[in-house]
Amino acid sequence: MGNNARSPSAPTVAWQREVPSGSLDRYYAVHQGTDGHIYLSIFYPSVRGWSDWQSLGGTTHHSPTIAVNSNGEAITSHVADDGYVWSGVIDPGFSRPFVFRGFQREVSGFADWRTSVAVGLVTRGVYVYMLLTALNHNTYYKVLGTP
Repeated sequence: MGNNARSPSAPTVAWQREVPSGSLDRYYAVHQGTDGHIYLSIFYPSVRGWSDWQSLGGTTHHSPTIAVNSNGEAITSHVADDGYVWSGVIDPGFSRPFVFRGFQREVSGFADWRTSVAVGLVTRGVYVYMLLTALNHNTYYKVLGTP
């Protein structure tokens, strides 16, 4: 584990999130490293251990969030230094290491997806909903991932 991916004993513990996946019997945890990047660790009950923290990239000074749909697809979101929300998908494959599809900036034709606070992710079945309060003080939601 590198110095930037501090373990939960580092100050990033306040930002750590754990979410059980519904169908694949594993847990995901994300946190902001000391370098501002997003780090991921996965707990595999079959081997009774957490993977090493791995950088997903991105740069944030806000809490990253993560949610897992009923298909086992994990989605992580964060607010980047540019104020926009960025999200990425972690494929639910059974192989280790995991497959991360990379971060994409969230866009919408009617909403300004910039915010100064962490976004919320909520799971309902195969859908993951993002909720955010934008800089214009409006609240928006969007469906993420693929059912």
